[in-house]
Amino acid sequence: LNSWVVGLPAGLVEPGEDLAVAVDRELREETGYRLCTDVDEPVRLLPQAGFSSTGLTDEAIQIVFAQVEKVGDAQPEESELIAPFQLPLSDVRRFLDENTTLIGTRAQLILEVFAARAER
Repeated sequence: LNSWVVGLPAGLVEPGEDLAVAVDRELREETGYRLCTDVDEPVRLLPQAGFSSTGLTDEAIQIVFAQVEKVGDAQPEESELIAPFQLPLSDVRRFLDENTTLIGTRAQLILEVFAARAER
C-alpha cells in the first residue's frame, strides 16, 4: 500500500501454543502491554474464527478482546514497522472522522463499535 495503516496488534499462534499465550506475546512485542494478571479471564474470544477474504483464501482470523496493562515499551521484530499509539474512548469518533491514514477493516469496524458506545 506504500502507506502506514492503522491496525490492531496481530500475529500467528505457534504450533502447540495456547491462544492466550500468543495474545500476550504479540501484545508485549507490538505494544508494550500484557494481559492483566489480576483478572480471571483477561481474554474473551469471539464465538468463532472469521474468514478474511471468503472465496479468495481460506485464511481465518480469531479476534479477541483483552484486558491489558502497560509493562514497557513495544519491541517489534526488525521487519515490523510498528508505531503504537493510545486512543482514549472519548476520542474515537473524532479520530475516525478526521483520520487520513488508511485503516484496516477489522480495526475500523471495532473502532466504530467503540465510538457508538462512547456516544451513548
